[in-house]
Parts: sequence; structure tokens; C-alpha cells
Amino acid sequence: MFSTVLSSRVTGRKVYTDVLVYNGRGPSLLSRQASIELNLLRLGPLSAEDGKVYSVKPSISKETISKEYPNLFRGIGKLSNFKLTIPVDTYVKLIAQPVKRQPFNMRPIEEKLVKEVLDYESIEPVTLPTPCVSPSHIAKKKGHDQFRLVVDMRKANEAVFRERVPLPTFEELLADLNGCKLFSTLDLKSGYHQLEFDERSRNITVFSTSLGLFRYKRLFFGIRCALEILLQGIDGVANSQDDIRIGGRTQEEHDSRLKEVLKRLHDNGLTLNAQKCTFGASETTFLGHHISAAGIKPSRSSQQVIQKFRAPQNTTEVRSFLGLMNFSARFIPQSSTITAPLRELTKKDVTFTWNDEHEEVFQKLKQLIASAPALGFYDKHAETTLVTDASPVGISAVLIQKQTIKGEKQTVIIKYISKVLSSTEQRYSQTEKEALAIVWACETLYMHLIGKQFHILSDHKPLEIIYSANSKLSARIQRWVLRLQPFTFKVTYKPGRNNIADPVSRLLDISNTSIKSTEDYEDQLLMALIDQNLWAVTMEEIEQSTLKDKELCELRQALETDTWIKEFRKYELIKMELCVFNNIILRGTRIIIPIDLKERILGLGHEGHLSINSMKSKLRAKVWWKGIDKDIEYWVDTCEGCRLVRQDTYPEPIVPANLPSKVWELVALDYLRPLPSGHYLLIIVDYYSRYYEVEILRNQTAETTIKTLENVICREGLMDEIICDNGPAFRDERFKEFLASNGIRLRHTTPLWPQANGEVERQNKSVLRRLRIAQAMNLNWKRELQTYLLAYRTTPHSTTGISPGDVFKRRKIKTEIPEIRTEFRLCDEQIRDNDRYKKDLYKQYADKRRHAKELNLQPGDKVLVRQKKENKLTTPFSPSEHTVLWKAGNSVVVQSPEGKIVRRNSSHFKPIKNRDPGRFRKNHEEGDSIHRKKIVEEGEAEKSGTTDLTDEENHDLTNTMNRPQRERRLPPKYNDFLLGLIIDSLK
Repeated sequence: MFSTVLSSRVTGRKVYTDVLVYNGRGPSLLSRQASIELNLLRLGPLSAEDGKVYSVKPSISKETISKEYPNLFRGIGKLSNFKLTIPVDTYVKLIAQPVKRQPFNMRPIEEKLVKEVLDYESIEPVTLPTPCVSPSHIAKKKGHDQFRLVVDMRKANEAVFRERVPLPTFEELLADLNGCKLFSTLDLKSGYHQLEFDERSRNITVFSTSLGLFRYKRLFFGIRCALEILLQGIDGVANSQDDIRIGGRTQEEHDSRLKEVLKRLHDNGLTLNAQKCTFGASETTFLGHHISAAGIKPSRSSQQVIQKFRAPQNTTEVRSFLGLMNFSARFIPQSSTITAPLRELTKKDVTFTWNDEHEEVFQKLKQLIASAPALGFYDKHAETTLVTDASPVGISAVLIQKQTIKGEKQTVIIKYISKVLSSTEQRYSQTEKEALAIVWACETLYMHLIGKQFHILSDHKPLEIIYSANSKLSARIQRWVLRLQPFTFKVTYKPGRNNIADPVSRLLDISNTSIKSTEDYEDQLLMALIDQNLWAVTMEEIEQSTLKDKELCELRQALETDTWIKEFRKYELIKMELCVFNNIILRGTRIIIPIDLKERILGLGHEGHLSINSMKSKLRAKVWWKGIDKDIEYWVDTCEGCRLVRQDTYPEPIVPANLPSKVWELVALDYLRPLPSGHYLLIIVDYYSRYYEVEILRNQTAETTIKTLENVICREGLMDEIICDNGPAFRDERFKEFLASNGIRLRHTTPLWPQANGEVERQNKSVLRRLRIAQAMNLNWKRELQTYLLAYRTTPHSTTGISPGDVFKRRKIKTEIPEIRTEFRLCDEQIRDNDRYKKDLYKQYADKRRHAKELNLQPGDKVLVRQKKENKLTTPFSPSEHTVLWKAGNSVVVQSPEGKIVRRNSSHFKPIKNRDPGRFRKNHEEGDSIHRKKIVEEGEAEKSGTTDLTDEENHDLTNTMNRPQRERRLPPKYNDFLLGLIIDSLK
């Protein structure tokens, strides 16, 4: 299988497509899509014009032009009766730059190029003194074995005033070609060289070669002056530098414009490059776009580049691909929304991981470009409609016109536009996003919309009110309304039947069948949602379920006979509160729920995702069953929504790090965030002595880090191991290679857990505090930093009891404070004892304060991962279930559903407690064996005076009995209610 370009001899069109070759017999097959693009297959009714074959032969050819204008294709022309003056700033000092020597092997080529330009009279030798000389060199033409002479005019251009002539935009050029069916392209031969300088302007163009000094007599590429003077506007002519494109709606109009241009070029002494000129073509390529009577499409070359683009391997390649897609975004509906997953990979804090989602978007974009529809030309007289839409990550719009084509009104798409919403805009409400889409679309398409009445279609009903005259708006939307005052439009609500990504498809014809199937699907979805909702529990259901519940039936029998077997001894403690009403057992005024309704009652009690305490308060007032508190806690713990927002995870107990065996064995590195001055601070801490150094740097790149470490190693020697975070400089391959070449082990801390490198993080706090003091008191922060470092190094450390400088240097460091000199003795055992004692003391305090507890995770367990807070509605934990791969200490490695490996501290994970669907369902047929077994043991239990109730059950059953008991009377006005009957029955 391979990709290639197929061309049709019949229609002359080409298409880039995939070709599959296989062994077998049979004719070649052409796909439907390729047949349509080659114009070999047309779908729809035939018109009177269809069935005819036209052979367009241009009435003007190169031969006829050469006969009529014999000098038009000869040599390099010169614009007659015109001398170009270069505006020079006299206040800028001109200099003579050194000569750039050409290699010996390149000098013959240079001599040839200089001779050719001399023959064309574009340059001339310089014999007089000159204050300005620019160097020259030889450059190879791209894709050819030819060379060109290039002059480096950067220094000379500093003295040249740039001409500010407005050039037409691509949209303006397209508007001029609207309706054209025939196109001609004219290419000026060495167009820059056809404008001649006046005598004074030539001195600034002097350049040096191995043959001597020369200066330009004509305009050349590289000087600031532009060629706009050559590009005089002609009606129906589009100019792009030295290219001239001519279009016409008919053969007569095209020929008339072409003759006018050719005559003007010939009369003014300009010449053309015959090899690059085309006459009377039905299509042309213009600024990366394919233009024909059918409309505008991406050029075949740009389509081929996108189709051949392989899957990106890094962030840079993703940006390159997105750049290509942005160039063709006008052909892709809602491109910003489609490319959102790819743009996520370009963010600084996102690790590049190419997964199935990105590959799907990548292939989809390729497909959209390959099948991009032809867009129409803008017609300022046609009825114009703007369709807007907004998604959570972007806004988009489509410009549509009703144009008359072959005598019929047809809907023509002019342009797709889209925009990525910023992080702030993504937090707007949906109404604000939809309103912003209108403002942005109108301002983006102001060239098409200003000065005419147009319609705006939106599937958001409130926009009709917002952009009406009598609306009362918020301050933000009021500002948007003011920005839209130059436009004349009417917003119309257009409901969408389908979940359509492309808003323009709402204007296209949709068959009744597709509409019906969509409506059926929506009805099915609605019924599915209704079925998932919890229905209210009626008294009749409770009565019927109570009669079927084996345990409650036997409890009712025990109440009536006052015979209590061992299994119901727990109910005997509260038998004075129990009664039966309409076959429903009550405890006071609370209904005892049968087992098959417990799940629905818990679901109803947890509506709105109430907390455990709120749910207990709500249910305890109305219902009861044994173990209700435990079931409520289980229900909330296993709720999929509540577990995403509950902050009920605690860190594991601290595991104190072992003290290294010697100085400079384990060293920690960390960068302190950039200061207001733009400097970075690299903190280097020795774990044994707590001695640290601070390096002031201009950036935090890997090269700077390596160079700084080399200087530190020169002073202190090589360390055994380095521990650092996951910053870009420390993850760089060059940094790893530098450490490996010096025999230094590298250990990275757990991502998003700075406590893993606590020693350096504590020093960061201390340094930052002193810098803030220096800034607040207007002191030199660099000097204050050095002062603090000396004070810290000579002060006994709170953990070791010895100053870090003394331990690190193995000598007493002298300070400004006098002291009695004694023999310096360093006891490493004392340092270890002090370190162990302080760490154990801090561990006890920290574990108690943080409520630390062990997190038992095993490979294969499902967990939730704490996520970054993007906005106020972001849940603390991601809803995606991750699988535990392994756990080492407090570091846990998990895998996401997409296959991404994530490493975090154990406090970032929450084990998932899945709800057991059979917890509240039992087989009632086995009830007899449950309630009538082991009656023999009942007598022993009575003799010992003990029961089998647990403390929790005993508290749950007797908490009501401990309350003061009194006779409760119902007010007379409630006697007719059910509650009155219940109270009377209890008496």
C-alpha cells in the first residue's frame, strides 16, 4: 500500500490518495471519493449542461503574444521613464565592512555570476571612494544545482527608510477573483532587477567580491525598499510580489484584461519569464490555495505535506503539525475544538505521551484536509449569515452566503473560523461563551460584515434576549454589546436536532429518516435516564415487603406472643418501643425497613450527595433497622461522586531518612523560583552536615547547571549521589550523562511531593525569608544573602548540635564574635545520636498532627489520583480509575486507563471502594435456618445473663431507651391524620 497522486486525462484534475496493490484477477477499482474529486462521478440530477464536453482552447497563447509583443520575453527588462530613489537616513553612519573571502573552489562560480549580472546591466564596477561596502557570498538555490549572488545588506539597511505601502491581504485578493472562471499567471523575469536606481541611490548598494567592488544599478533582493510601485492595481488583477494573476468571468473579459496588462508591461519596458507564465487556465494555485470556478481548496502540495506528516515524536513536532493545520483552518469546521487534545501536549507542565486519543485526532485532521470541501468566494451583494457555536474549550463560526449559481439560490460556505478559549474564558458560563462567540466572530470577519445587514444563527436561545434592545445585562456582556455597535445584525435562535460538531450542518438538508432515528435515540436515552432515577417508596410497598421479610415476620410474631428466641434478644431490649400498624413494624414513630427496600431508602436518603452526618440525621428521623449507621457510612463511602470530592486521605507515617556515613556523600539540588530581578538560585545542600551553598544564575538550563556543578566539584570534589526533583534541567539527558561520566548516582524525588527532598526545601524557605527582608528594607539582596549564609554556617544546627560549617570543613570557622580557642574535636557518633533523636521526636509529633496511617495498596488495586485544581469546580480526585503497579515505601506507581504511567506519593491516592450489589439482597428462602438454629445454646446464655450483642448493636438499640420517657399527646387538630392513629395504637 502506498500514497500517490492520481490524475485524470478526461477532466485534468488530480487527487492525492492511497493505492492498494494485491495479487489477483480483475479490473482496477476507483473509490467513490476519488471519483468525485476527479470529477469523474457526479451525484445528483443531471442538468442541461451536464453531458456536454467542453474543450477550452485559450484564444491568447505564448506564440500570439510573442508575435504581438516581440520584446516581452527577451532578457531582463527595465521600467522606462522611471528612476528609483532610495530614502537614506543621513544621521546613520555608513561603514565599510570587511571582505568575505570566497573559497578557491567557489571563485569560478562567483566570477560567472558576476559576469552574468554585468551582462544584464544590473551592476557596475566601482572605481571611486565609497563610505559603504557590504559583503557578498554565494548561496545555492533550493532544490537546484544552481547558485545565486547574495549581498548582506543588514548594516546598510539601518540607514534606509522602509517604504510603508499597504499590500492587499489574501481575503482582498480573493474578493477580486470572485466569479472568475479563467486565470492567467504572469511572472516578471528577475522582477527586482527591472527597476533602475538613480545615481545617488547606487552608492549605498556597493558590495565586495573577489573581483573587486561593484554596485547595483537596479533594485535587488535584500534592500529594504519594496516593489509596491511596480504592483499598480488593475481591475481583476491580483499581484503578489513579481507574480501577476489575471482572472475573468468569461473568455472575452479574461482576454481583455490580459491584453491590457500585457500592453502596459510592454509599453513600460518590462519582460516576463515565459517558462513560468500560464494563459487561460481553468484553475490556478495562489498563496498555498487551489483556486478555480468551483471555489477555493487547499493546494495539492500543502495537502501532500500534511498527508506525509508522520505521527509527532515530541512537542516540537506537534507544534509544527498544528502550524500546518492552522494554515488550512479555514477549511476545517471547529478546528480549535478538534485539535484541543494535541494542544494539551504543547503546554509546559504536560509530559509528552502520544496515546490513542492523539492518534485518532491526528488521523481525523488528515482526513478532513484530504476531503476538504471547496469554499466559495465572498460576494458583497449576497445574503449573508453567520453561524456561531461554543464548546468547553473553543468557539467557532461559519460564514455562509446565499449565492445565485446557474440561476438557482444555493448555500455557499465562505469560511470556517475557530478560536481556542483561554483558561479564564473556559470558566465562563455557557451563555457567556456563546455570547463571546458572536463578538469574536463579528470582529474577526469585520471585512465581510461591516456595512451590511446580516443574520446570526445560534442554538442558544438566551442570545436572542441578550442582543435585543431591552435586555438587562451583566457588565461583561454590556461591554461586548458596545463592541458590536458598528455591526447591523439580527440574532435568530435555530434549535439543533442533532449533536452536530459543525454548526453549518444545521442549515443543510437532513433527511426525514435521519431525523426520526435521532429522535428515537433521544427518547431511548430519556427513558434510560428515567429508569436510573430512584422512585419514592410508598407505604403499600413497605407493607408488602414486610410480609415477605422472614426476619420481620418472626419479629412480628415475637411481639404478638412475647416469646423471644436468641436471635431476637437484641430486639427484646427495645420491645416497649415496637408496635405493628397496618402490617408495618414501627419503632416509636420510625418505620423499620425490610431488607429488600434498604438499598432504595439509602439511595433516597443520599440524594443531593449528603454527608454521613446529614444522611444519618435525615434517615434516623423517619426509618430504622439494625446497623443503619454502619450501612449509611458504607453507602457514602462507596458513592462514586462523593469519593471524588471527599478530602479523607491521610499521609502515611514519616519514614526518617538515614544519615549518610560521611560528608559530601549525599547532596541535594533544587532551584529557587525566579526572583524579580530574573535571577535563579541553585541550592546545594550536604545531607550529612546540613551545609549548603547558593549559586546565583541567570537561567536554569541544563548547560548552566552542569557548568555550576563543575565549579562546585572543583572546590569540594565529587559527591557519591545527588537527589533532586523532576525539573527540566535535572531530567535533561545531558545532565544525566554528565553525572554518569563522573560516577555520580542520580535519584529523583517523587513528582509533586517536595517533602521527599525536605532538607533542601527547608533551606529554600530560609533563603527566601531573608530575601524578602532585604527587599522590604531596600538592601542589596546579594550582600544580605552572603551575610546570612555565613551566619547559618557558623551557628549550631538544631538537629546535630554542631554548626554546619564546622562539620563540613572539619575545622572551627572564625567569626566577628571573639571566642576562646580550644582544640577542635568532631564526634561523628554525637552527630548521629542527635540526628536520630531529633528525627524520632519530629516523627511522633508530625504523625500525630497529620493523623498519619498506613495505606495498604497491592498491585492490581484500583485507586483515584489527586488532580491539579483547574477551577472552582475541579474535583480533588480525577474520576479515572488507575491501577496500582507497585509500591515502594511511600512512592506508588499506577497506570491510567490510557496506559500512562504515573508516580506519586501515597497521599495522592484514594483506594476505590466499589459498592457490593448483593450487600442488601438476601435469599429469604433461607430465613428459617437463620432464625431457628442453635436454640440449645439459649439456656446457657440465660444462665450467664449475657447476650451476643456487639457494643455497636447494643448502643444502636438502647440509645432511645436512655432518653427520658413521657406520655406524648397529639394536638386535637391532627387527630384525623395517620399520625394520630399511630399514637393511639401505641397507647
